[in-house]
Amino acid sequence: EDPALGIAATSVGPLLIGECVILEEGAAPAGLPGLNSDLACATPGAFPNIAYADGFYNPAGDFVEDDDPATVNCDPPELRVTKDGDPEAKAGDIVTYDVCAYNDSSTVALTACEATDTLPGVTLPAPFDLATGANFCFQYDYMIPADFPGTQVDNTATVECNVVGVDPATAAGSISASDDWTVPLFEMSGYMVKTCEPDPVSVDDDICWNITVTNDGDRDFDCTITDPDVPGWDAGVPLPGTVVAPGGTQSLGPACRTVMLSEAGSTISNTATAACTPSDVLYTNAIDVCDHPDADCSADCEVPPVVTPVCRTPGFWGTHAGTEKENRSFN
Repeated sequence: EDPALGIAATSVGPLLIGECVILEEGAAPAGLPGLNSDLACATPGAFPNIAYADGFYNPAGDFVEDDDPATVNCDPPELRVTKDGDPEAKAGDIVTYDVCAYNDSSTVALTACEATDTLPGVTLPAPFDLATGANFCFQYDYMIPADFPGTQVDNTATVECNVVGVDPATAAGSISASDDWTVPLFEMSGYMVKTCEPDPVSVDDDICWNITVTNDGDRDFDCTITDPDVPGWDAGVPLPGTVVAPGGTQSLGPACRTVMLSEAGSTISNTATAACTPSDVLYTNAIDVCDHPDADCSADCEVPPVVTPVCRTPGFWGTHAGTEKENRSFN
């Protein structure tokens, strides 16, 4: 028997003088479990155990017994997890994370490894196994809510595995490891103001539009302006400056055209759009500089109606008052 290995007292039959029975896994007598047990190395460190044997050595029934100790230096299970992701982001962005689980043990395999994350709603892999020295990597995305209240996204990935040879129902039969990755949030904010002048503007005069973009965030960005109703802006035109720096502004215009007679007595109204993206980080998410309390992306200019002059002949006032006609000639 070997209590440390869970081997109950089991008969191995009579032993002749000088005979030796070797008990080993795969070659043990019927009903006797092997002595090379994975259970022994489920716990790190030294694993001492003692095997006992006893029996009767003559017909008279004289009793004999012996024991022998053995200590196994167990290689502990080793699980390591690494997590990284985008270096920074802004509210509304999609952040990509990479997680890897490593079995750094050379002798202990891991099974039924499950990944969890403190981030809500992320898609994680199905349970996986890790052979000795193996690793398993996976990737997932997380969309930062547009109304995220903090200045950084804290998150932790955890992988928990069962240790081969240990009952997975027991706490001692599992091992876990974690790693975190904090994503600082930057604020990318700006607004656009569009104006037209003069207002009002007369037929046959020039009407001109100007645009100013202000950066009230903390990251540089650049913009492309589009306005289908303004000459030269219909296909999109970048702001003349390289970037709009935090606290800075960039202007576009004037872009002008002549007011037509058909526009008399109307309001010339049009709206510009702008695609603005960070210029110092690798993000393609555009911000809407028209969706800002200080933004005004539309401009309205009034065109007064054309007034036709009225001409009257001498003596007209005494005889034809109230029946005047337009465009009468003098004679």
